[in-house]
Amino acid sequence: MPTDTAPLEVALLKPLNSWIPPPVASVAATLAMHAAAMKPSYMNKGEIPEDAIEQALAEGKEQALLRMKDGMPEKAKEKMLQGVAAKAVRQLEKRDVLMEQELATSDASLTVAQYLKDEGKRLGTAIDIKEWALFAIK
Repeated sequence: MPTDTAPLEVALLKPLNSWIPPPVASVAATLAMHAAAMKPSYMNKGEIPEDAIEQALAEGKEQALLRMKDGMPEKAKEKMLQGVAAKAVRQLEKRDVLMEQELATSDASLTVAQYLKDEGKRLGTAIDIKEWALFAIK
């Protein structure tokens, strides 16, 4: 059992070998339901492989090129491509990164990272996800 100052580590969808206080179990259940619904691929932005980012950028660029008008100034084209690139990466992060996703079980617009921060304050200790796994039966 962690002390009041020690970070609380919650392992999602892993066997729990010890008794977990009900408030912590509630946070773990919420995160497990979110992971099952949203199926994130990565925990943090830093885990996204470069090839996934490059693919998102290529898809965004392809869409932007379709929307570009003939005779559009080069500066406008460059700005449009930069904006599309930034948007493509943000969309990838919101879709595939656990900590950046909006919490599926919340009515409010709340990311998983913000939910963990808020619950940590409520419980009086930091909540960190050490590792997680998602299992699917097909």
